[in-house]
Amino acid sequence: MALVITADDLLNLGPNILLGLILLAVVWDRTSIPGFASTERRGLMDAINSCRRGILRTLYAVKLWRKEIISRALRGTASAAPRLPDFVVIGAQRAGTTSLWENVGRHPGIRLPARKELHFFDLNFHRGAPWYMAQFRNCVTSEGKVLVGDASPYYMFHPHVASRCSALLPHVRIIVILRNPVDRAYSHYNHEVRSRQERLSFEDALEAEPVRMDGELARMSIDETYHSFAHAHYSYMARGVYVDQLLAWRQSFSCEQILLVCSEEFFEDPAKQYQRVLQFLGLRPIPLKKFSDKNKGKYPKMLPSTRERLVAHFAPHNRRLYAFLNESWPAGELPDFARYWDR
Repeated sequence: MALVITADDLLNLGPNILLGLILLAVVWDRTSIPGFASTERRGLMDAINSCRRGILRTLYAVKLWRKEIISRALRGTASAAPRLPDFVVIGAQRAGTTSLWENVGRHPGIRLPARKELHFFDLNFHRGAPWYMAQFRNCVTSEGKVLVGDASPYYMFHPHVASRCSALLPHVRIIVILRNPVDRAYSHYNHEVRSRQERLSFEDALEAEPVRMDGELARMSIDETYHSFAHAHYSYMARGVYVDQLLAWRQSFSCEQILLVCSEEFFEDPAKQYQRVLQFLGLRPIPLKKFSDKNKGKYPKMLPSTRERLVAHFAPHNRRLYAFLNESWPAGELPDFARYWDR
């Protein structure tokens, strides 16, 4: 018989007990219990899972992440309580997010979760904020104030992430790294080929993209629980229309909260861009001792005719991007994207 826990029951709990129940509900999976026979262990696990399901049902039903319960719990617990991120790297995919993540993560004032790409705001949103908080439990430290971060490059492109992120993390810092969309598209394609998700040639995949993507964004807009494989994997050209994605994020966050990084500048002078990121996050400057270039792909050169086609495709979108950035951000804070993309 499943245990039924009501919202009133949760509200009447003390903050320490409440937070303990939240964490139990989120992280109990795959826990072993030594010293019990298999039948006893199964019975005990059934009872615990019954409690866990009841807690999770209530957490999702009352949307604790938007209500005062989480904040009450955190205010009443010790500093070892789980954290939510102070900054988020939202993309773009195949633009250098992993290299940025690895190098910035070496700063002593930053703690990172055990793995990159938690995909909470896009693919795992149904798990709830307690699950998200639990991913940062290894970031707790007694060494004073540190910053905690998340990096999931699908965030930038997913239609619901900006609003979800601003609801839970209204004061978070956003880092965006953008790459020439022509090169990004080809790198994305080769990534899908290596992952065995793509069997078409690059040229055929570009031709197939409108058909593959047809109706997917509309379905995602109507049904927030729908996960589109084509939108995530076959969006080679669509992801390179950066201006529309940034417009959505600017509706939820101020320019002061968003740092724009040019991928080409980052790999050309990583030490300089590293200092820009530290300054943006309010961290003390330290030298970048050794730069790690992660996930650098090796693949055949793009056909010149295909490159020409993509350059022509992205040219008007890039012009819209430059105009939007110049209108929205102070000139001294903008990378020179056109220097690298329009040559």
